[in-house]
Amino acid sequence: MAPLTREEIMSVLGPVDEILMSEIMKSGATPPELSEAHAWMVNEEALINEGRRHPTGKVGELIELLNACDLTMKPMELLSPELRERYPQLRGRLRMRSAKLRDRRAQALA
Repeated sequence: MAPLTREEIMSVLGPVDEILMSEIMKSGATPPELSEAHAWMVNEEALINEGRRHPTGKVGELIELLNACDLTMKPMELLSPELRERYPQLRGRLRMRSAKLRDRRAQALA
């Protein structure tokens, strides 16, 4: 299956910033994988109550990415201990990728 397009990402997540859009596109995930990751983000408790295991692979990576982008909207005390511990690493990774994206844009415009 082909990688995600901007339109496919927006159809699942709605409007997202350019950094998140770029990261999702670079992930190589497919539309069904993004839809599953989004379902976990929205309904994690219900899916766990159904006995489903937390996803791994591309879906797990997408959930991590979506969580990392969502971290700034939640007070730290509401985050799971695992996310609190990983917050600096995830934010740092997103900042590095954001800087690379800005550099590529600047080079393209030069």
